Amino acid sequence: MLSYRDKVEIMKKTREVLKGENFFIIDDLTQSDLQEKRKWAKQAQELYLAGTKLRFFAGKWRQAGGTSYVFQ
Repeated sequence: MLSYRDKVEIMKKTREVLKGENFFIIDDLTQSDLQEKRKWAKQAQELYLAGTKLRFFAGKWRQAGGTSYVFQ
C-alpha cells in the first residue's frame, strides 16, 4: 500500500464484505512490532482496567492523541 490510510480503508471494506463468513482480517505486524506489543500487553491490559486506554500503532503503544506511552 502507498499509505496507511489506504490500507485501513481496504481492511474496513473487506471486513464488511466478509461479515458472517468464516474469514477474518487483521493488521499484519512486523516481527519486532509483534514482540514489542506482546512485551507490554499485560501492563496495557492492567492500565485499561484502571481507565487508561492505549492502542498499539506504528510500532509503539500510544495513548489518547497518539502520543507514545512509556511503560515504567
